[in-house]
Amino acid sequence: MAIGASPSNPDSLKPMFMAPEPELKRRRILSSQATTKFDDQEEIKDHEVDENQFFLQKIQELVNLKMTLVSQSSSSSVVDQEPKVVVIKDAKPTKKPSKERQLSRSRSPTDDADYDEREFKKQKKAKKMIPNKMYVRSPAVSNETTERLKKLVTEEMNCSELKLVIQKPLYASDLAKNQNRLNMPINQLETAKFLRPHEEPLLDGDGGWIAVPLLGPTLKFHENPMRLAKWHMKSTSNYILKTNWIEFVEANPKDLTLNTMVQVWSFRRDEQLCFALVCVGRAD
Repeated sequence: MAIGASPSNPDSLKPMFMAPEPELKRRRILSSQATTKFDDQEEIKDHEVDENQFFLQKIQELVNLKMTLVSQSSSSSVVDQEPKVVVIKDAKPTKKPSKERQLSRSRSPTDDADYDEREFKKQKKAKKMIPNKMYVRSPAVSNETTERLKKLVTEEMNCSELKLVIQKPLYASDLAKNQNRLNMPINQLETAKFLRPHEEPLLDGDGGWIAVPLLGPTLKFHENPMRLAKWHMKSTSNYILKTNWIEFVEANPKDLTLNTMVQVWSFRRDEQLCFALVCVGRAD
């Protein structure tokens, strides 16, 4: 029996070490809070599980939708289809077969077509790599027209230094109105020594030119002189007769036509540089 307890008093039988009533109340409150906190944590965990399942479900729906779209887009190229097996028409191997394997395997009509196409592309590429052929001058024509020109210039007009500058066919660009020039490539000239030393610098500068009278196929001078100029290209240069060239062409429509072979001569008249153009045949 505890010290100070009386059998007649039941309350006196309580243990002396029992916690006071306020302390018990405080402990009950803490216990209740702990239980509530535990329940909240369990609820949060359940909520997180539900949220994860929701997102997983949405991801799965997106994956299924993507697979459906891919299947629909590739349906046109499907030849045979079995469960979980898709055969694509004209499927090409990811790894290019070796040349030995290509040569050893039997050829089909499709292979021959592919081979011909590859060979065509190869030949086309090789053709681009071939440098331009050097121009081969045809022998200068000497006929009645050229003899008449020589006699007129040297005997009747008493001019000097008659030289054949170039023999060439008339191209479409030589007769085009928007071009308005006769092109005389330097690498096609019969002679380049028709200028005096003091005249060459006049053509070397940009925009330089020399006024030159031009004798036409009728062996008469054109009313308006031409301008002799020089075009400087990357690998070569060209002499040109310009400014009034189209007037000259239109004044001689029967003689100056496409593919007409012409000769351009230079001569000196009272020390002035002049040119003569005569037709000597056809290039075609």
